[in-house]
Amino acid sequence: MPPGIHRIDFDLQFNSQLQSLSGLSDIRCQMEGFDESWRNADAGMSLTFQVLDAQDRIVSQNRHLVNGSSDGWKTPISESTFGQRAEPLFIPLTGRKLRITLDSGPPDTTGNFAISQLNLSLASDSANSFWPNSNFADGENLDSPAGVPRGWTRSGGDPAIAQVDRSSTSRFLVLVDGEQSKSGCWTSEIDLDPEIHLGKTISCTWKESYNVFAKGVHQSSFLNVSSGDYVFRAVGLINGELIDGPDLVQAFRVRPALSERAWFWPALTSATVALFALALFRHARRLNRRRLRQMWFENAIEQDRIRIARDMHDDLGNRICFLRMTAARAKEEAERDPAKLKQHLGKLGASARELVNAMNELVWAVDPKYDTLDHLASHLTRVAEDVFGDSTILCRFDIPSRVPDYVLGSDYRHHISLAVKEALYNVVKHAGPCEVHLSLDCSDGQLNIEVRDNGCGFDPEQTDPICNGLKNLVGRMKDLGGSCKIISSLGKGTQVCLSAPLPTQDESSCPIL
Repeated sequence: MPPGIHRIDFDLQFNSQLQSLSGLSDIRCQMEGFDESWRNADAGMSLTFQVLDAQDRIVSQNRHLVNGSSDGWKTPISESTFGQRAEPLFIPLTGRKLRITLDSGPPDTTGNFAISQLNLSLASDSANSFWPNSNFADGENLDSPAGVPRGWTRSGGDPAIAQVDRSSTSRFLVLVDGEQSKSGCWTSEIDLDPEIHLGKTISCTWKESYNVFAKGVHQSSFLNVSSGDYVFRAVGLINGELIDGPDLVQAFRVRPALSERAWFWPALTSATVALFALALFRHARRLNRRRLRQMWFENAIEQDRIRIARDMHDDLGNRICFLRMTAARAKEEAERDPAKLKQHLGKLGASARELVNAMNELVWAVDPKYDTLDHLASHLTRVAEDVFGDSTILCRFDIPSRVPDYVLGSDYRHHISLAVKEALYNVVKHAGPCEVHLSLDCSDGQLNIEVRDNGCGFDPEQTDPICNGLKNLVGRMKDLGGSCKIISSLGKGTQVCLSAPLPTQDESSCPIL
């Protein structure tokens, strides 16, 4: 049996030999382990009153069956005489709703069952009914069998079995079941008033008329059955005496609900503690990530400040110092040798232009709007044009017209720019008259830049004249996790290959997730 059962229903189908016994007057049932008393098994159509708790479980039930023909039955049913019936129903303190069901019964049951003037009242105040629409006077299309009284719904295997009819004095609900394979029912439900109804006994009264034929199927129901092992028994009676022969016996088990099992509450407590600990851990982790991210930004800002200060000192400072010295010499030469003044003024102008370019370089390196590979490629072409502008060296470019959309940090752009500029200046200083090719390529997440010339070249084993420049190239590319490869030989030019991994989106912004 599935866990959490509160109601168990048995349908008893007796064989043809037992059904053919003359005088079979009753069938009684017992559920050993739950209710040791014997009760009659039900057959026929029924009117059932059920009290439900807040979880819609049945906490109290009173079921009234009809079988055979009532006194005053006539066809059509509107001409029948309706007999009065009254039954008590106790409302437990846990009750929250009251449900009434008019049911056509098991599949083998056929016939007609009608009720009218349904009234429910407190036993102490039987004159005042609290059941709404007790005479079925309100509703939709009530002059048709397909009508629906207010507060009622029809259902079942064939809802058309549940109909509305009327006599000369009143309307009534009726079940018209002419086929054994189908069933139908009427259902209505209301909320109970805790201050008025709970813990009280109510009186249920109605008028009824029926002509019902029930055959071999009987029913027995047991409410509020807890988990455990049970044995169901059923016996037949003839003229009040037990039939000789074996009883119908069925053993079964009702498994406990999860909340009733021994391991449930310790497991739930452990799971709750684990979830709470996980929530605390994740919260602490988020706080740590936030602190680390803040530290990363602060460190990045500090590194930018240090780099800018170093560049201003090493590059701009030297250029300004050179300007001051050139201006001083121009002043001296203006008094001693005016012919050399023009030469010094030319140097002064060229140095000023270089200072402006250096300032532009510094601004470009720290401006976040240039943090893309496309801007880096454009900047490298301008650097090459500036480096070779006053020389006879011809520079050719091999840069794709469409560059992948990569976001680069300022530090990455700065190192690449200075490395390429160093390689270009080495061409100007040492290659002699030649032709230079600057190429850029992106593949497999790598940025590859090549500076190739056909100048005089050099012997890589004797690099003293350009040793510091080569060390700067290797050092800058190493800082980016890349490499610098230099290929050269005397009389055959030089090839400088710079390679560095392109940063991912997270690496270009903040490596801490």
